[in-house]
Amino acid sequence: MTTRKRGFLLGVVLILSVVLFVMAVGYLGSLPRLYQSTFQAGYLAQARAIARAGLEDARVKLEKDPNFPPPGAETQRVFTYIEDFTDLDGSVLGSYEVSIDSTFRQLPYQVIQVTSRGQTGPRTNPQAQTTLTANLNLAPLPAANLYRNLRWDDSGSY
Repeated sequence: MTTRKRGFLLGVVLILSVVLFVMAVGYLGSLPRLYQSTFQAGYLAQARAIARAGLEDARVKLEKDPNFPPPGAETQRVFTYIEDFTDLDGSVLGSYEVSIDSTFRQLPYQVIQVTSRGQTGPRTNPQAQTTLTANLNLAPLPAANLYRNLRWDDSGSY
């Protein structure tokens, strides 16, 4: 009877070992996806920061030059430009594309819509991308001639 118990116990230990091995392999197989999602979250945060830098760049250009964007054809209401976003050592982290819609620039509205699409990585194959939109009020403030932000929109990321 003792040999039967040993054989039964050996079978249970073997089955338990196989189950634990399968669970360990499944956990180790999920780690690359976990690392990938962590890196993607970092890329999305960088893309959002680059898009905000594009909005700030457009706001500063509008403040410094009242005729910005340069006048084009009479029917042209949207002006778009692209700039690379670099690190301190000069390596390109990403880029932003800014579109300035001047449709409602004149009275009575005095509003410009600025859309900035920030992306990390190369322009042809970005790692992440975010689009931010801001409506700027052009009416001068009583104390200073700064642009007030009327509304921000985050159009999403991928």
